[in-house]
Amino acid sequence: MITIKWKGLSLLLFFITMASFVYGQAEETKTKTSHYSVFAITNHRLIKGDLMRLNAESIAIKTTDNQQIELDILAIKQLKFRHKGSIGKGLLIGAISGMGVGVAIGFLSGDDPEGTWIRFTAADKAVAFGGFMAIPGMIAGGIIGSKCIKIPIENKQSLDNKQMQYLKRFER
Repeated sequence: MITIKWKGLSLLLFFITMASFVYGQAEETKTKTSHYSVFAITNHRLIKGDLMRLNAESIAIKTTDNQQIELDILAIKQLKFRHKGSIGKGLLIGAISGMGVGVAIGFLSGDDPEGTWIRFTAADKAVAFGGFMAIPGMIAGGIIGSKCIKIPIENKQSLDNKQMQYLKRFER
């Protein structure tokens, strides 16, 4: 009787995992442009927000508190760009992937033999391994999702055409 409940729970986890992947793929096809957060590192501070305007001598950033700050290129040491929501998405995908691997390992290991002191079924192992493997999967997904694009500016007088074309894709 307990085995049926564990199998039902395992099947439910499997269908939730599949539904989240299908939903995630449908969401990605709806959005055509990526949205990045910009981190402008100057000599004295870090400014986080959205890149609103860019030209060869200055950039305009709309900060998280809706202030628009204009920065001279000479004051900027480095620009970093990260997809909005990429850390959370990485955590979720990593946890689901880890859980899927754990469930597969649990089912593939099979039932324990009769006569052992503690006996687990394959479904019991699938639930236990699935929950356990979700944690390292989530950690790996968070690390991968926190990746950002770093562009050194190093107090240049102005940006050249190649840099301008590259940076334009991060503009809102």
